[in-house]
Amino acid sequence: MILQSVIDTAPKAENYYTDGFLMYQDLSYWGAHLMLKDKSETYSVEGGNSDLRHYLARLQRASR
Repeated sequence: MILQSVIDTAPKAENYYTDGFLMYQDLSYWGAHLMLKDKSETYSVEGGNSDLRHYLARLQRASR
């Protein structure tokens, strides 16, 4: 499976967080696999990423 090879070559983490997509349940992770119930736990991280893209030229996108 292609996605498993991506996980195998990624840096090892203590925890892996995914949404409820069924394919993620069949993959093997190095650490604990925790599934988020909804996006309420990611909004602050995404807001920070948006700020970085706004203020740092190397992270800017062509469009929003």
